[in-house]
Amino acid sequence: MPGRRSAGKYYLKGTKPKTQEFDGFIFKSENERRYYQTDLKPDPDVEVLTNQPKFLLQPAFVHNGVKILAIRYTADFLVLFRGQVWIIEVKNEVNIKDAAYQIRKRLFLRLHPDYRFKEVIYSGRKIKKIVNY
Repeated sequence: MPGRRSAGKYYLKGTKPKTQEFDGFIFKSENERRYYQTDLKPDPDVEVLTNQPKFLLQPAFVHNGVKILAIRYTADFLVLFRGQVWIIEVKNEVNIKDAAYQIRKRLFLRLHPDYRFKEVIYSGRKIKKIVNY
């Protein structure tokens, strides 16, 4: 309905998962926190620069008098691993297939070929697959 805000694209009103704080970072999912705690933090070769880094993929513009909003991408982690900058995405089997995520990922990879990119895909509480780009 016009003028009425929705609860969000992916969640019913009141069901959005709570964020979790650990080690001074805010995590948007339990799998993100788990991956940080079990894989990133213990590895002496990994320096976590930040979590939830934001990237501008396309600036806002006006087309025939209509403002078109910017396209932004928020990754889960930005880390330095053995001298290389990595973007790490932690997803589950369902949200890895989200069309909006897939488009943003492709735009990001095209615009930032200097970054390495890793998808960590969870099935329940266990890592099912890791894909490196």
